[in-house]
Amino acid sequence: MPPIGPKMQKGNFYSKKRLKVVKRGPKRVYKTKKGLTQSAAKETRKIAKQVLLNNAESKYFDVKTISQLSGIGQAGILPTPARLTYPQMHVLGFATGENTVGGTALSYGQTNIVSINHGRIHAAGNAQGQAIEGQYVSPMLSSSMFDIQRVVFNSDLSTELARNSMPFLVRVLRLCPRPAKGSNQAVDPERDAFLTAANQEIGVSDLTFQHYDLLMNKPNTKKYMVKQDFRFLLEPPVTSTEVAGPGAPAVSSYSAANISTRCHKQMTFKHDIGKKLFYEDPLTRSTPTDGFKNEYVLIHIVPTGAENVGSILPSTCRVAVKAVGTFKDL
Repeated sequence: MPPIGPKMQKGNFYSKKRLKVVKRGPKRVYKTKKGLTQSAAKETRKIAKQVLLNNAESKYFDVKTISQLSGIGQAGILPTPARLTYPQMHVLGFATGENTVGGTALSYGQTNIVSINHGRIHAAGNAQGQAIEGQYVSPMLSSSMFDIQRVVFNSDLSTELARNSMPFLVRVLRLCPRPAKGSNQAVDPERDAFLTAANQEIGVSDLTFQHYDLLMNKPNTKKYMVKQDFRFLLEPPVTSTEVAGPGAPAVSSYSAANISTRCHKQMTFKHDIGKKLFYEDPLTRSTPTDGFKNEYVLIHIVPTGAENVGSILPSTCRVAVKAVGTFKDL
């Protein structure tokens, strides 16, 4: 065969190599696994569970009633002095769940913290059909409406005119105990709800805790998650003035003026009591054994525009609560 292409310098002729045709075998078919992937299956289960929850009928927790959370004769719950030696500050504490730690009831001021009993279930055989099925529930709603107002006693018009005229400052804290890794952290809001300027725990029961400590100390973020910390003023419902009457002896009368509508305030709080609650004995009226998140609502009241000497006491406030809690037990 004659040479193809030009002659190279070494005497060889340049030629193109012919490509070999590679015969391919039959196309390999890869078999795929049937069904969903692990992540897709997880997402499908989540969607299916949510659909069941949405379609299921809600049941109600056995929370305390308005009558149980509004004092005797629904006259309102009276805040009490922070300490007997310091009546210038009145306080009142509530717990969304239980008010005990280690079996001991916690106090705030001169009374125990009031349990609202969010998360408490009805006993089996409840007439309204609110008993749970199984041992687990998923809370859907937990809310509390707080009503606080100032009232006027007849004695206030004659013997304590100054107390009836001073605005009261109210500071409200919503604190959730912060979980501690590897241990159970004991809390006592009466002793550790606040932090001093030196970052030391302090509470209303401390002998040094007074008017400005309440106004200026920050909440204890080391032990609690602070849901809310706010304050407001409650004005007196009326301002009364003594008027001397004629006659001998003169008969005094009282003129009421400056009627205020800012003597009353309502606050609605939504609580996170947990995503899934477990009950060891679901047949009885009981509280959760596991999964519950407690919350403390702490109310503090001090007079403003008055000397801190104990002559004017914030003892004319009344508090009432309405609680609602629902769940689904799928």
